[in-house]
Amino acid sequence: MIEKLSANELLSWNKRTSVDKFLPKMFLGTRLKCYVVNGKHPERIEAILKDGKTLCTEIVV
Repeated sequence: MIEKLSANELLSWNKRTSVDKFLPKMFLGTRLKCYVVNGKHPERIEAILKDGKTLCTEIVV
C-alpha cells in the first residue's frame, strides 16, 4: 500500500493502476485533494470525510 503519491510520479508510471491516466493530469495546477480508497469499506470513506486518516492512497500535487 502506498500512503502518498505525487500526481507527477503517477504520470510517469508505465503500468496499470486503479485510476485512469487522466486523473493525475487533472490535479496538476490545482489545490484539490484526492484519496484512493476501497469502497467496499464504507467506514474508510467516512474517515476520509471526517479527518482524512484511514487506509488509503493520497495523491498530492
